[in-house]
Amino acid sequence: MSGPSLRVLIVEDSPEDAETYRRHLNGWEAFEVSTRVEPLGEDGLSALRDWSPDALLLDYRLPDMTGLEFLRETRPGCAVIVLTGVGDEQVAVEAMQLGAQDYLVKGRLTAARLRQSLERAVNTHALERELRRSRERTAAILGSITDGFLS
Repeated sequence: MSGPSLRVLIVEDSPEDAETYRRHLNGWEAFEVSTRVEPLGEDGLSALRDWSPDALLLDYRLPDMTGLEFLRETRPGCAVIVLTGVGDEQVAVEAMQLGAQDYLVKGRLTAARLRQSLERAVNTHALERELRRSRERTAAILGSITDGFLS
């Protein structure tokens, strides 16, 4: 029995790496996963608008831009995991500041690690989205109370 659906956009220029991610996500009992692969950052940006994924696996080094440039250009409305061939703590911190929920080194990636990270990223993104909505509702309520006192 499979779980809820999960749409994962993979922005990765290496066909081998993209296929590895697909294999890692295939047969995952927690989610019914559908994937879409785009080899360029520009194509990934278009796919974000056209396909509305739940999660984004984003290669740090793309032929036309870096993963950080990608995140600066758009704040994806989904969970984001940046993947890289070499770990760099400074890049990881900046990726998180730009909205990524995780940063993984490809050479250490296993199916279990990718699945665990992806599930955590999706849950964290959902909580962050709900927190933003709650803050907006609270601000609107407080604004209307102030308006009432000033009337």
